[in-house]
Formats: sequence, C-alpha cells, structure tokens
Amino acid sequence: MDELERLEQAVARLELALEKLIFQAKAQPVKSGPTKSSNGIPVCSLHGKAMFTSKFKEGQYYCGFKLDDGTYCKQKA
Repeated sequence: MDELERLEQAVARLELALEKLIFQAKAQPVKSGPTKSSNGIPVCSLHGKAMFTSKFKEGQYYCGFKLDDGTYCKQKA
C-alpha cells in the first residue's frame, strides 16, 4: 500500500466520521431553555421572540409560533 492509498483511506474515514457527527447534531433536539428579555418576559430560544402568558397556568409562558414542520413550538417557561 503506497502513501497515496493510505491518505485516501484516511480521508474517507474522516468524511464518514464527519457525516455521522452532522447527522447526530441534526437528530438531537435543542435543550436550551428560554431566556428572559429586558422586561422580564421569557424569550423562546428557537424563535428569539417573546413568549405569551398562559391563560390556564398563572405565571407560566408558552411559545405560540410554529416550527418548520408545521407543529407548534413546545417551549415553556
């Protein structure tokens, strides 16, 4: 096996490892929670917009925006 073949195999292994990492990163849900804006209202970490006050649970907020797949965001604070 000459030097060029070893380098090509190493590059192929690196490309495969990179593809796996990218796939894993896309498959993992975002775990960071909402942050507070300057007026104290939580901001959705996915949309970057202020959350809405819950009508059912006092002191709780929710994100009312839709995700790319058409479902509503599940972020709460």
